[in-house]
Amino acid sequence: MLEKSTALLSLAALLASACTAEEPTEIVGGVMTQIKVPEYLKAVGVLVQVEGQVKFCDAYPVTDGRTTLPATLGVLGTAGLSPSDTVTVQVLGLRTDLSEYDVDCVGRPFEPRATNSLGIVDNVEVLVIRRRRLTFQDGRILFLPMPLKESCSDVQCPPDQTCIGGRCVAMDIDSSTLPDYQPQLAFGSTNTCFNGDLCMPPGGSLPPLLTDPATCTFQVQWPEGTPRPSPGDLNVRVYYNTLGTEVLDVDSAAMPEEQRDGFSFPDPNDPLTFRLARNLCETQYQQDKLLAVEASGFCASKRLYQPLCEEYVAPNPRNTTGGMPSNQGAGLCTLASLEPVESVVYVLMDNSFPMYPFYGDGGLRFAIELPLSSPVARRAHIAFGQVPAAPEQCGTDAYASPLVPFGTVDEVRAPIASILATPLDQVAQINPPTVNLEAALQGAYAAIAATPVTDGLAQRALVLISNRDLAVGACMGGPTALELVQQAASGPNPIATYAVALGDPNQNAAADAATVATMTGLAAAGRTRLFNGVADAAEGATSVLEILTDVGTCLYRANRVDLGPAGTLPDSALLSYIDPLNPSSSAVDVPFNPGCNASSPAEVSGWNREGNLVRVCGTACTDLRNVTSNVAAIHLNAQAQASTTEQRYSIPPVPVVVSAPCDQFVLRTGLE
Repeated sequence: MLEKSTALLSLAALLASACTAEEPTEIVGGVMTQIKVPEYLKAVGVLVQVEGQVKFCDAYPVTDGRTTLPATLGVLGTAGLSPSDTVTVQVLGLRTDLSEYDVDCVGRPFEPRATNSLGIVDNVEVLVIRRRRLTFQDGRILFLPMPLKESCSDVQCPPDQTCIGGRCVAMDIDSSTLPDYQPQLAFGSTNTCFNGDLCMPPGGSLPPLLTDPATCTFQVQWPEGTPRPSPGDLNVRVYYNTLGTEVLDVDSAAMPEEQRDGFSFPDPNDPLTFRLARNLCETQYQQDKLLAVEASGFCASKRLYQPLCEEYVAPNPRNTTGGMPSNQGAGLCTLASLEPVESVVYVLMDNSFPMYPFYGDGGLRFAIELPLSSPVARRAHIAFGQVPAAPEQCGTDAYASPLVPFGTVDEVRAPIASILATPLDQVAQINPPTVNLEAALQGAYAAIAATPVTDGLAQRALVLISNRDLAVGACMGGPTALELVQQAASGPNPIATYAVALGDPNQNAAADAATVATMTGLAAAGRTRLFNGVADAAEGATSVLEILTDVGTCLYRANRVDLGPAGTLPDSALLSYIDPLNPSSSAVDVPFNPGCNASSPAEVSGWNREGNLVRVCGTACTDLRNVTSNVAAIHLNAQAQASTTEQRYSIPPVPVVVSAPCDQFVLRTGLE
């Protein structure tokens, strides 16, 4: 990163016609950063122009992600200058050793270029990390902050724009809004600097609950019995997909929204609810470029004009790396993000009379409705049906037309919730002695197999939920239920079958034992596991959440964020993620394992290529699913406790990214 002392750019114009020696007119630019210089950059350049004329430029080489910028730059001359003259200050990332910037201080300008095979615009040689244009204020020494943000480390903007929070916006700033320069605004060696070790100490931050993913609004669940912070006494730290961290500034209410890249308080009187700036929300959090968010309430919120104290050391999530060496993170660049493949899930729930406790407001409506808001379900196609099937449906594909047809979670959530909300004692009581499960399975499997997905690649599953012996066959002359389940699981496009056993309302031990036994057999035939709600009601209530996590993880498409070959990842790559519940030291790096495949035993742990997909196997897959489930369970529990107040919490994602040695990072320079 840049040297800990803030780099200053002193751009002074002593305007003889407008001020005296006692009234200098000057702009002091402070370059501040919390990020490591991206290792694919070869140098950092500083360019200062007045009315388009270059007044200063120089390049500073990057070595191991560090560079040293000058403490000050020379004073601009006075000839021909006036307070209305515009000053443009740019901090640039240079991608080649032999840069045109060394020759003309400009380098290859921004220009539209053809897209490559990934649909990404070919990069130019010079990347503008930060750019500002302003005028002098007669008789004032202004402080111009130039914070370098990770959200803009790979964003190229047109010449009249700069990057704020990952989005290109106007580079002009009203100089009258800037403060007068004081050393404490720029240097982290004064008693007013932001002490990150004191304000966000290890173990002193909390993972907030996501209340509105559309606006990236969060709420901190403050521990019972401890003093709540006062309004304005909350700090927020984010973790980027490079595993770099940043303490966000609190955005001023007077700042135009497009110029914000920190956080704010929607209600000034509520110190525990905060919202990320719209730019940061839409380009980073909603694009899974932010892996985690945490907050603490020990100090007043960090301000834009408050540098970090020099002694602050940002947390390194790779201090512990899931068994990997502690220095594994050195020299790694982010190559790709992983997107789960689509999933197809058909839920079949028993609606016979013994299931009456699980319908209505006190039943499974909540446990099924909420998981559909999970990010792991956002690429799912979900259908819902009810058993028992009618005897006349044996040998037919009647269940190929679900009660709630396959749709996205947004399309099916309300109709499924409506069905589950109806108490069974208000509808016709259904309690046949046999189930005709074979009739339901035959049609359901046909519907699952026929549901179209991108490239035909998906994880497909059937979910059976009941509190009685579903394996009692009534359809004769065809495959049994167990045979149908086994056939579905072993086909070329396998369909897994999950079974959820719920308890008998009359606490009939014999009935419960029969339910568990038959449902265990169905799950084993379907190559999955039983969710035993008889032994543990909570396991039954969270079963759909767990199942959606299973089918929504461990098989991915790789989306290259550099310009490397599509879908191709080197053996040296690590699949990395952060536990959002404990982000500061929880990075997990999953290594390549050539033995990982769809049929590999559980002890084979790691990742491997599977055609143009990426598969995670063994313990690595289990651990990832556990983290995803734990995050979802926390939000599920919060919603359960807050349901009477209509407060709703959304389940945040657990993004997985691909890190590799930076020599594997492929980036065009525009010179090829």
